Amino acid sequence: VVGLALALRLWPGPDRRARLAALAAVPVPAALAWFGSFLWIYGTPNPSAPYGGYTQTALPHVLPGLLGLGADQQFGLVANAPVYAVALAGTALLARRHPRLAVELVVMAGVYAVAVASYRMWWGGYSAPARFLVSVLLPAALPIAVAWQAASRALRAGIVLLIGVGGALVLGRVLVDDGKLLYNARDGYDLLLDRASRSLNLPLAFPSLHRGDVSQAAMDIAGWVAVFALAGVALAVAGRRPLSAGRAWTVAVAVAIVAGHAAGYLTWTGSQRPMGTPATSALALLHTWNPTRQPTVVRLTPTRRATADDVPQLVELATSTRGAPPSGDGPLLSVPFVPAGEYQVVATGSQRLEGTLTVTAGRTVEALERWTLDGRGAGYTGLTLDLPVLVHSITITGDEAARRTIRRLTLRPTRIIPPAGRFSTGYAVRAVRLGALRVFALDEKSFLEAGGLWTSGTHTTRLVLAHDPGAAASLSLRIGPVPAVVTARSGAWEQRWERLPGERWDVRLPEAGADGLLLELRAEPAFRPADHEPGSTDRRWLGVRLEVPRAPSLEPARVRTVPPRRSTSP
Repeated sequence: VVGLALALRLWPGPDRRARLAALAAVPVPAALAWFGSFLWIYGTPNPSAPYGGYTQTALPHVLPGLLGLGADQQFGLVANAPVYAVALAGTALLARRHPRLAVELVVMAGVYAVAVASYRMWWGGYSAPARFLVSVLLPAALPIAVAWQAASRALRAGIVLLIGVGGALVLGRVLVDDGKLLYNARDGYDLLLDRASRSLNLPLAFPSLHRGDVSQAAMDIAGWVAVFALAGVALAVAGRRPLSAGRAWTVAVAVAIVAGHAAGYLTWTGSQRPMGTPATSALALLHTWNPTRQPTVVRLTPTRRATADDVPQLVELATSTRGAPPSGDGPLLSVPFVPAGEYQVVATGSQRLEGTLTVTAGRTVEALERWTLDGRGAGYTGLTLDLPVLVHSITITGDEAARRTIRRLTLRPTRIIPPAGRFSTGYAVRAVRLGALRVFALDEKSFLEAGGLWTSGTHTTRLVLAHDPGAAASLSLRIGPVPAVVTARSGAWEQRWERLPGERWDVRLPEAGADGLLLELRAEPAFRPADHEPGSTDRRWLGVRLEVPRAPSLEPARVRTVPPRRSTSP
């Protein structure tokens, strides 16, 4: 389309042959080389050859694709860079002044947008927003400039406000959490919106093509378009009167706030999920709670003063209502980023509980705890969960009997380890119980398995170890089929061993406090089991294996029961 538009522009000139030849000098050889590469590799010039015919391209995909590319909260253009909405109004003005240019831009962008929207994966996979529209965004500066030129001071303030919102979204995605908010999963819940408020489910206030059916998303988008179209009309009417810069900005900000609240509320009303999220709000309180900096505590219901020690006990951690609704066979409890501390397990349901609960931490299926409920009653179950370090997530599942007798499961903090007492090196991505020892891995350089874990060879693996009360602070190390040098470090304590293939030895660890100890393990060189074991397909680079001397299996007898503390919750 661009080539055709340029050729028609060059055609009337007297030296059109030379101009057309210059125009084709790069694109034609490039196209031949591109198609030729497919012919050379796949035996056909068809660029879809690598997909084997499975391109997921179909006409019914165009409508949801266009809606998603434009307004989806995670992957939409206008949703993440709202100033591009001005290009639509500017195109109408451009058509009155330069109709040919307007037609060329509309056809170029329109044909391209329809082409990429017809592809089932219009969001571009695990990528930044509007990935497939980037190549046609630069010409949008022309209609935006035309709209700016014709705008009043109030409308210009609104345009600058849209640019500022887009810039704030970029900075938030790039700077917060080391850029992790930039890349979204296809679940209909934008990470930045979710991070912006812990007490309100903000993603439900914005359109999404991945949260429901297309008709509901279209209605949500229509609501936002209608509200902000009225906001534009309001700014245009206000701009008819001469306004100072300060008044223009006041009007623009006020209109934007009202329009945002109105559009968000319209979208919220179409959702079946609750707007408020007290579970994540309570979790956010625990993350920032520091009694040494916040000595004054006031309860609202009933209104009275409380002590700093009372605050953790006033909070209950429950499964959040944010994100996609859980399935019918989902976990009994799922809480992300649980702070270090001690938690009571509270159950609501039958008077006498039955079955077994299994606790997993982070991204693993290995059990951190396994508890039997037989003989326990509803309310405070007598079970406690001790976490020496901030954990990626805590998930508690139950067998059929447990699910039948438990209606709701929560964690009630009895002690939160203050920030100064936590390990200041991130959080545990996974954890596992090995006998009387609980192991929390602070990085991805470890492989949890039944009965132990392997470290990643030639890397320093960082672990937090916590022993049950009365258990010996020891562990067992074993190297693989090659000689290795193993180094262990915990604070001022450090040991170094040179061991033969397959050798195993016990290590007495330094005494750990109530909150565990940080252990760093490193083994060199690395080995791959596939290189030493016939028939093995394991090609991981491993270092040293950590085990517990004669580690028993998980037994209910190791469950530590503490008396319930005085509850001050209403």
